Amino acid sequence: EDLLRTVSRVHVGRGDTVLDLGAHIGEHTVPFAELVGPSGRVHAFEPLPVALIHLRRALAKAGVEDRVTIHETAVSDGAREATYFIQDGALGMSGLVERIPDAIRERVTTTAITVPVQRIDEIVPAEGITRLSFVKADVEGAEYHAFKGAERLLLEVRADNTAARGLYDSAGFGLLQTRRGYYPGGVDALVLALDLTQEAQA
Repeated sequence: EDLLRTVSRVHVGRGDTVLDLGAHIGEHTVPFAELVGPSGRVHAFEPLPVALIHLRRALAKAGVEDRVTIHETAVSDGAREATYFIQDGALGMSGLVERIPDAIRERVTTTAITVPVQRIDEIVPAEGITRLSFVKADVEGAEYHAFKGAERLLLEVRADNTAARGLYDSAGFGLLQTRRGYYPGGVDALVLALDLTQEAQA
């Protein structure tokens, strides 16, 4: 925890965009929001209902709720819904993967619920994110699948920058989204994507 705070202070600054996967009750969401400032944005992902209550309270208490977008979903690489294991007695270990140490198993009651799931590849363009500064993942054993849902490299280019567009086209990037009039003078921004799984297979 202390190491994560130290690293985030080095890599997160004003105006940055952060993904907090497994925000829980906001132990790191609040510091992230303070670091990015009013011009930045933190996207906090947390599907556990009781944790969401505490997360919202923590953000309000710190006065940073205006710079945090809460996504009431889990993050993975698969279906739109998944089984989420609530560990009563060890809520911090709740997640898509059921794993309770033998030493505390007798004190923990597990309840399975169904939660919505998003892929990072879907979240980034949907939220208009063109630059990510920091991604924190604390999803209790599901980190591999969370990052497996981020298999596209995204970038943004001006529609009138023909030289850059030609370069990216030759590298295999395809058009994902057009942001109309994004740049001064009414120039469109083109969000391009490259499928990294295909690159790895090539």
